[in-house]
Parts: sequence; structure tokens; C-alpha cells
Amino acid sequence: MVDLNERVLDEAEHHGESLLPKEFLSLVERHHGDETPGVEPEVVEAYATALAERGVPAEDEALSSALDDRRTDSETWVDGDAVYGLPSGRLSTYPANWHERLAGSNDPRAYLRFMQGEAAFEPKNPTGSRGIPEERLLDAMSVVGHVDRREAKAAVERLREEGEVVEDADQHPDANVYLPEQVDYDRSDMVDKG
Repeated sequence: MVDLNERVLDEAEHHGESLLPKEFLSLVERHHGDETPGVEPEVVEAYATALAERGVPAEDEALSSALDDRRTDSETWVDGDAVYGLPSGRLSTYPANWHERLAGSNDPRAYLRFMQGEAAFEPKNPTGSRGIPEERLLDAMSVVGHVDRREAKAAVERLREEGEVVEDADQHPDANVYLPEQVDYDRSDMVDKG
């Protein structure tokens, strides 16, 4: 029997019917337990069943089948909707090469360098910029690096103050984050928050 984390269930229930399958998997990965990359499929099933018992969504098969439909065994990034089967048999929202390269890192700069260097990883940016949306950065740090989300946010803020990262000048709460060397300082849509 799987010992379920109530935080996962409460957050998932809060999302209700709008909970996306990949968000669900990310919640389980962030809060369920150990430092091993990904989570066992049985653990995911146990959470899906518990949510179905709470009425979110109406059937546990909905989450499970949606995750199965999105599953790939690719060891590199495919797209934002993919769910990755790791060599260990576990499931993850990130491919194996992310876990191999970034596991245990709590440095936002390492994630920014890696994410921006990952050819297939293209965040949807209407402005065409190559920055990484801050929420995507925090998600990767919390899932792959097992960094508490508040600590990840504090690390990004500290690096902004030190001038080690910059972000888009707009006031969007999920502004794109860059390393200084990745910024064309002639662009008027960038600001140094340091």
C-alpha cells in the first residue's frame, strides 16, 4: 500500500476538473517522496485512485490514460506535453538526460544554461524571446533537483539582486529569466533586476 501525501491530494483537489495530467504528475513528483528521479507508476495510480474517490476527476482512468497517451521513452526533451518513461521504469515530467545532468543542483544558472541549450526545449513565447519563464524554471528545479519551491524562488531572487540573472522588463508575474551573457542589452524589453 502506498502512503499518500495529503498535500498532493489537496493541491490536486483544489485544481479540480481543470487539473492537467502533466500538472498532476508534477505534483506527485514534487511532494511524494524520495530523491530518486521520477515516481513509480503504482504511486501515480494510487494518487489517481484517491483523487477519483474525492471526485477529481470523475474517474481515475482519465488521469492514468491521459498520462499513458503522453508517455515517451525518449531520453531527451520531446515537447511540453510529453511524460517521460525513465530507464528505471519510473515516470517523470522531465526526460532522463535532465535528471542525469541536473539532479541535486540547486543553482538556477545551471538550469538556465541547460534549458536554453536543449535544442528541442522551446518555451512558448509570444515575443519570440529565448528566456525561460520563471515558473518553468522553478518547476524544473523542484522536480529534477528536489529543491523546495520557496528555496528555488529565493535563489532566483538572490541572483537577480546580485546581477547574475535578468528578466523581461514587463510586469508579468511569470517573466522570462535569462543569464546576463544571453541577453542582447540593446533590446528595450529587458531589464537588469540586480
